Amino acid sequence: MKWDEYYKMHTILHNLREDISDGDFGFRIQGLLAHTLIRLGFKILEIKPQGHPDIIGEIENLRFKLEVEVALGRASKRIINKEDIDAIKPQNINEKGYFAILDCGLPPEWILIDYKHLKWRISESLFIIVLKSLSDRELSKRCTTQFFHLILSNAERLPQFTFSILRIKALEGEGL
Repeated sequence: MKWDEYYKMHTILHNLREDISDGDFGFRIQGLLAHTLIRLGFKILEIKPQGHPDIIGEIENLRFKLEVEVALGRASKRIINKEDIDAIKPQNINEKGYFAILDCGLPPEWILIDYKHLKWRISESLFIIVLKSLSDRELSKRCTTQFFHLILSNAERLPQFTFSILRIKALEGEGL
């Protein structure tokens, strides 16, 4: 990605957030991550407006459970809650759990951290840079790249995509 594309993405996300509440922004990002996962080949099984985990998806006989958060501006720390970690804990060898954070700084990027790197860090307040160091760099990069394509190709229509619309389309397998 070029810096002008990073800046454009940052501006699109900032403008969307300014037009809606922070809570609604978080829900929409959750829905947009589900559509990003569809672009990566996932089938979305669940997207929860309340409860844990936020998203359950499947690819190649592996089930992924994800908790989704948004770091607005340069929120330097995140607290890892027990409920979030418990929600993504794999129950068998065919499950993976990830804590997914969209860092809305410049450049915006997804940070996906495997459960195994967080299970001992419950209730810790961790700097974003520490979370990045714990992340699955390849999956984070793939999500960031597809998220960029998704946002840039739907920039004009983005304000129309409510959480409900995003959720329904994702559960039906109808990607954006």
